[in-house]
Amino acid sequence: MKKTEEIKLMIIENFIEHFTTNEEERDLMKKDARLYVKEDWVDEIAQAFPIVNEKNDEQKKSEQIDYIKKVINKHGSFTTADVEASSSPCINSIQKDSCTLLENFDTDKATAVSYIHETETGEDFILYEDLDNDIIEEIVSLTEDWEADQLQIEKRISN
Repeated sequence: MKKTEEIKLMIIENFIEHFTTNEEERDLMKKDARLYVKEDWVDEIAQAFPIVNEKNDEQKKSEQIDYIKKVINKHGSFTTADVEASSSPCINSIQKDSCTLLENFDTDKATAVSYIHETETGEDFILYEDLDNDIIEEIVSLTEDWEADQLQIEKRISN
């Protein structure tokens, strides 16, 4: 349960404690409150307090990085060509003819390839933790494609 969901549940439970006197009714209402919080798709607390939501963004990023590492540990490193991506995640673009793209993904880092006028000019390694959240989300999408491809291959081999 996310921190904001825990806070929401605590508020509801305090309200139940204050306005109910029957112990059985109180327990039943608390169970229903927990179910309500889990199924509710509106996170009013995160909307009202963006700082709480920022922590959730960092937690989400950490979970996404863990997923990337888990898949690569299981299925091996991959490139954007391996998953037939339409484009590589762009981490830097200077003017229209210079950019740095992430093209290879290993367990702990991605390979950043710099281009000027479509000519490769350099290569560097960047830890996933040092990348922006939106870039991590792009890598997660590529990783999901890689995992799906590898699971299909495993299934074909086993048949």
